[in-house]
Amino acid sequence: MLMISLVSLASQPQGRKHHDGFDPKRFQAELEQFITTNACLTPREAAKFFPVYRQMGKKMRMIFDEMRRFRHVNPNDNEACAEAIRRQDELDIQLKQLQQEYHS
Repeated sequence: MLMISLVSLASQPQGRKHHDGFDPKRFQAELEQFITTNACLTPREAAKFFPVYRQMGKKMRMIFDEMRRFRHVNPNDNEACAEAIRRQDELDIQLKQLQQEYHS
């Protein structure tokens, strides 16, 4: 049993945490390359598009982060549930307005 544990520990990469498999910068670079290739963007078009794309994504993430906070509402608290529903509706509208702003 001890031998199996030691082999298991030795096979794990040193200095890395379990959840380090995802690299956000690498993901972003690969996503942008995928979009550039599949949309046939020229370097000039990509240079104009991606700053706006990143800005919109950042604003959308802020709205999604706030939406996420309302997932853990006590279902026995009617007032809290009503407030969560009202706020989710407001956030949905904000998200749609943001999309309209960037899609226009």
